[in-house]
Amino acid sequence: MKEKWYNKKLSIKYIYTIVAIIFIGTLFIPLQSIQCSKTDNVCFIYSRNVILRHPKLVNQFNISDIDRYEIKDKHNSGGRGGIRYTSYFINIYLKTGEIIHIENETRSYERAQEIYDSMINNDNFSLKGNYWRSLFDNY
Repeated sequence: MKEKWYNKKLSIKYIYTIVAIIFIGTLFIPLQSIQCSKTDNVCFIYSRNVILRHPKLVNQFNISDIDRYEIKDKHNSGGRGGIRYTSYFINIYLKTGEIIHIENETRSYERAQEIYDSMINNDNFSLKGNYWRSLFDNY
């Protein structure tokens, strides 16, 4: 009887190689950073990844142009018998009809509300994307 591929033992070098490939691939995950100023009436949204740390301006809008906002939930599951959890993110609707999706997700509705309130009310608000936070949804 021929031995199946899933019954073979993997050598440690293959396991290290697989882990290294996964780790290196995750270094290119784009992270979102937000900077808002109430006195300047402007918010900037930047995108960057872990290796190329230079942020790239993705979007810019005036705080006074915000028509409404919505905190939405996204249900995530870990597959078969995996852990199920809900993460929350913010959609901002501008008076021009544009929808801005804030990618910094959190596991708490209250924290998502706090992020939005800080964006609107604080003079110098900054929320920087973090590799580990984006991996584990801990904003």
